[in-house]
Amino acid sequence: MSDAMRAPGRFLWSHPRALISVALSVAFFAYILFSYDFLSAFDIARRIAIGPLAAILILLAGHVLLSCARLDWIVRDFGIAVAFPRIFRSNVYGHLAGSLLNLIGQMATRGALLRRNGVPVSSTIAITFYERIVGLVILFAASAMAVYYLFGAFEFVSGQDWRSVGTVFIVLATAVVGAAIIAFPDLAGGLLRTLAGPRFRVSLLRTVAVTVVLHALMPAGYVIALRAFAPGLPPLSMAAATVIVMLAAAMPISLNGWGVREVSAIYVFGKIGVAPEQAIAI
Repeated sequence: MSDAMRAPGRFLWSHPRALISVALSVAFFAYILFSYDFLSAFDIARRIAIGPLAAILILLAGHVLLSCARLDWIVRDFGIAVAFPRIFRSNVYGHLAGSLLNLIGQMATRGALLRRNGVPVSSTIAITFYERIVGLVILFAASAMAVYYLFGAFEFVSGQDWRSVGTVFIVLATAVVGAAIIAFPDLAGGLLRTLAGPRFRVSLLRTVAVTVVLHALMPAGYVIALRAFAPGLPPLSMAAATVIVMLAAAMPISLNGWGVREVSAIYVFGKIGVAPEQAIAI
């Protein structure tokens, strides 16, 4: 067997986290295949009308273009000028690589492509983390509101209030930031210098605004699919359930959320009256 054929196997065994992600994705899909009628779900998806399908594809195309524009703006905020076609290529290829190897694949692909245009790999990593952190914060906030809307009041351990939860969050965030600065001083220093610059507030507000729109485009596509497969559901309930599924899929557990997305969709969409096979199809 050639070295090229052995390479994927060597990569997985030398990267246990990637191996665990693959195993979890396989396990989740095995659970779906043995627990639900997967062929029925495929048949439901195949029957979607042209109108809803076209609307979903338009929303996905808009999501891709807007994410490329966001990357272009952030790169410029870091003081780097790259032509938009090259930004577009690195962003699209990065997302494709991320669908297989999560954040590592996205950063590696972006880094390799942008480095040809004079962008240091450390800057690409900092930019990608900046995108992900802003996106996750917004998604967590939206998911908290969605959980509250669908399932009612939050329940915490007896005697624990919001101040305690906030204190724990601040302590953990401080520990993570401190560890990152110690482990990657050059990368952390460059990111902190950029965030402390005079243009940071404008950059942050713009990045947050664009990310909110990006996160809104995906639930819109889900809602269109839900209305096509399970008509009559309340629009707010569909949007709230979709946000929760998006958060579950965004967690770095399986390969780009594969498996986790489907299982969470079965559970969350089931809470609003969607059949398991319909949830899988969506």
